[in-house]
Amino acid sequence: AVTYQWLRSGTPIAGATGTSYVVPVADLGAPISVRATGTKVGFSEGSVTSASTAVVAAAPQARGKVRITGEPKVGRTLKARLSGFDAGTTVSYRWLVGDKVRGTKSSLKLTGKMVGKRVVLRVVVTRPGHQTITVASKATDKVKAVKKPKKPKKPKK
Repeated sequence: AVTYQWLRSGTPIAGATGTSYVVPVADLGAPISVRATGTKVGFSEGSVTSASTAVVAAAPQARGKVRITGEPKVGRTLKARLSGFDAGTTVSYRWLVGDKVRGTKSSLKLTGKMVGKRVVLRVVVTRPGHQTITVASKATDKVKAVKKPKKPKKPKK
């Protein structure tokens, strides 16, 4: 009879005694090995431990798309539209106006200080056990000022 014990950094993993082992997030950064122990009536017990795997690395995740919706005009709000990312991801937002971060939410209200600058949205996408990725949108057109209506001329007397 052969029994198995999976090891994380040389230490037995509780409950990991099958012929295969699904690597959970807890194993990130740790080497994994397996010890096989054989027993047979009339013989001495014998064990052998495999060489450790390379350190368990984070899995890749889907590289979705980021786009900005809304008109780049003072007083308007731009919104983030994300697609193609895996379920269970966490997203953080960075709205760049020119070269400065001007917002960290899923939308950005445009102000007069942004006139003449392009807006880019960068999102950092995280998911337990997966690589962290950063995806950026295309830049918007330059933010436009709001045209003030012309005052009607006063009639001459």
